[in-house]
Formats: sequence, C-alpha cells, structure tokens
Amino acid sequence: MAIGQNLDYKRFSGGFHEKGCYSKLMDKYKRFLGFGVNVFAAIAFSAIIIFISWRLLFTSICSWYYLQLDLITDPTHPGVAPGWILSGCGYPASVYLGEDNKEVDNEEWGIALQPPSTTSDDEDDSDDDDDSDDDDSDDDDDDGGTSSSSSSISSSSSSSSGGGGGGGGSSDDAEADDDDDDDDDDDDDDKKKDKKKKKKKKSKKKKKSKKKKKKSKKKKKKSKKKKKKKSKKKKKKSKKKKKKKSKKKKKSKKKKKKASKKKKKKSKKSKKSKSKKKKKGLLWKARGKGGRKRK
Repeated sequence: MAIGQNLDYKRFSGGFHEKGCYSKLMDKYKRFLGFGVNVFAAIAFSAIIIFISWRLLFTSICSWYYLQLDLITDPTHPGVAPGWILSGCGYPASVYLGEDNKEVDNEEWGIALQPPSTTSDDEDDSDDDDDSDDDDSDDDDDDGGTSSSSSSISSSSSSSSGGGGGGGGSSDDAEADDDDDDDDDDDDDDKKKDKKKKKKKKSKKKKKSKKKKKKSKKKKKKSKKKKKKKSKKKKKKSKKKKKKKSKKKKKSKKKKKKASKKKKKKSKKSKKSKSKKKKKGLLWKARGKGGRKRK
C-alpha cells in the first residue's frame, strides 16, 4: 500500500519516485474531476443542439412572415406578429407593434420595407397638370370645328332648299346605299366569325382524335407488353415443368436400376448359398462312418 500511495513508477527516468503534490491531488480528486468533465461536455453539447434547433425554428417562422410583408406594411394591421418573434427574425418590434407605425431606416435594421417615395407623387401631379392643359386645348379645337361645321350645314341646307325636290331624292338614294354597305359589312363579319368557329371546332376535333389515337396506341402497347410477359411466364413454367418431369424420370430410372441390381445380387447370393449347401450335403454323404472323404 505504501508503494502504491507514495511512489510513482516512471519508465524513462529510472523506476520508482516519490509522488508530487499534483499527482497526490489527482489521486484524491480523480473521480470528481472525471464526473465534472463529463457534465460540462454534456451541457455544452445540449446547448449547441438547442441553439441550432432554435435558429431553425426562427428561420421557418421568419420565412413565413417574409411572405406576409404586405400585411405588415399595411397601416390597418399594426400588430401582425408578437414582438419576440419579430425581434428574433431581425425586425424591430416597435415598428409593427406600435400604434403609429413609425418609419425606421432600412439599412440600420436590415428590413425589406421601403418608405413611400415623395418624388413620384410630385411627378404624377405635374403629369396631371399637363393632361389638363391638353384637354383644354382639345376643347377649344372642338369648339372651332363645331362652328365651322354649323356654317357648312346652313349653307348646304340653303342649297338644298334652292335646288328643289331633285336634290332630296338623290340624298335618299345615298342613304340607302350606305345602309346596304353596312349590311354587307355585317354579313362579312358574321361569315368570318362562322369560319373562325368552324376552324376552332375542327381543331378541337383533331386534337380529340389525336388524343384518342394516342390513348389507343398506349393501350395496344400495354396489351402487347402484357401478352409478351404472360407468354414468357408460360414458357418459363412449361420449361420448369419439363425439367421436373425429366428429373423425375431420371430418378425413377435410377431407382429401377438400383432395384434390379439388388435383385440380381440377391439372386446370386441365394444361388451361391444353395450351391454351398448342396456341396456340403454331398460331402457329408460322401464321408463314411469313419469320416474319410471319398476320393
């Protein structure tokens, strides 16, 4: 016990030496140190796993809220998500949970939101002013045109009244011709529409026929494949049956041969035994009472 407690064996420094303070302390507290190291390693490992799972959970939640940015920016929905989720996602909770929807620098927080642009509104206003000016000029032109047209109408009416009934008749003929032209145009449009409808119907019929042909081809191919598989299976089964029958025949032949050989051997043995018995009987008879053999 004294050697184990106070001496320490050192291979490269010449055998046993007295233990130092460090080695004695290690001997005393070895169990406690080992237990402490194991506990520390377990705590560190579990902390790493918890951190990774926490980050994964937050990334999934954040991806869902990135898709709902339009709701977050909507002023009628100031509190879309709880503050702890938004802060975990990198959003400032005060922006969304506050009642005033305050603006925050996007670069500071890294948010994908953009404040409303003021320059675009000014440009829109200027465009509206230009449009209004253009409308006013168009109205002036229209007024000039109407005045000129009214003067021309008055002159034409005066001429028609001076010309008499002949002019009135010619105007009626022109109106009738215009009506006929309109009717012809309508008929042409109807014919074109009918042609388009017929073409569409034909194309639909062609597509349906093509689909039917494709389906029929696929069915035929499948049926052919099934028939081939069935024929192959039948051939394999027939081959296996033939092999089994041939094996059975061979076995039966071998058994018959063995049985015939055994019968032959038995018959030979029986013949030999009979011949021996006969010889013994003859010898016994040939001997006399004196026991001499007969020459």
